[in-house]
Amino acid sequence: MILRNRLYERKEPDRDATLCIIYCEGSKKEPQYFQYFKGLSSRIILEVVEADSQGDNSPSGLY
Repeated sequence: MILRNRLYERKEPDRDATLCIIYCEGSKKEPQYFQYFKGLSSRIILEVVEADSQGDNSPSGLY
């Protein structure tokens, strides 16, 4: 098996990301923390989703 060095080539992004969705595991501290970042830039839309206190707070349950 022949291994070759592949040079990393940086490419331009295909499109600009404007929406970022954050699923919080907790219901108080994490949403408060991420609300701070919500108003920093008008180019990025930040959507903070709080966890249900009675739901499944695991990563797959939050999704």
